[in-house]
Amino acid sequence: VLIVGKTGTGKSTLIQSIAGRQLRETTHSCKSEYGDVDEKVVFETVQDALPGFEIGHEKTSMTSHISCYDPTQEGKKSNVVYVDCPGFEDTNGHEVDVATSVMLSKVAEQCRSLRFIILISFVSLLEDRGRAMNSILRLIRSFSRDF
Repeated sequence: VLIVGKTGTGKSTLIQSIAGRQLRETTHSCKSEYGDVDEKVVFETVQDALPGFEIGHEKTSMTSHISCYDPTQEGKKSNVVYVDCPGFEDTNGHEVDVATSVMLSKVAEQCRSLRFIILISFVSLLEDRGRAMNSILRLIRSFSRDF
């Protein structure tokens, strides 16, 4: 299962939850580009976070490479592997989007079947009238022949 979405939509947080890690709601302060302090509600792991799936709360992207969570490695029964990847429109530049697309193409070639969880921020739906969804679909089409 490939989890895709724009940077900051909660892909790594979702994997922490799928892995059974306890999450708590908290507020996080960060400076806006205009110097104002914004408060936002976020989730963080309470303890024993799943390594490699760190949750970011800043304006910059946290996930920098593709990571896989295989529940069987923790002794759980499952025939599903969850794939986390950098979000599209990554804050580290367009090159990261291109590199992510190439790597996801390689992942898709190795899978017997591929399913998607698409995360979209409610705010982005309001701000850009669904362009985020179109961008995600274009990204998926770029590495998946059958989509």
